[in-house]
Amino acid sequence: MAKKLSKVSALDAKDLDMLKQYVEALNKITAEVGSMEVKKGQLLGNHGELSKEFQTFSEGIQFKYGKIQIDIQTGEYKTEEEIEAEKEVENGPNKEN
Repeated sequence: MAKKLSKVSALDAKDLDMLKQYVEALNKITAEVGSMEVKKGQLLGNHGELSKEFQTFSEGIQFKYGKIQIDIQTGEYKTEEEIEAEKEVENGPNKEN
């Protein structure tokens, strides 16, 4: 007995070309998103490292100068006592009843 050959069905050339374009574009976007996620992970890691370094530096500044408020533009600073004194001047003397 001879086997029946089945007919092969296929998309027409135009539809196949469009399908390939869509799949290629989606794959490209997926690859770019993956690349961005890798970059995001690297940036987050760098941010974490820098934050730790900044924390260590800040602790060194506090050890050297005490608790202060710093103007980041000029480098001038005020001590806690100076800040409290300014608040008292602004608010006036404390009233006790």
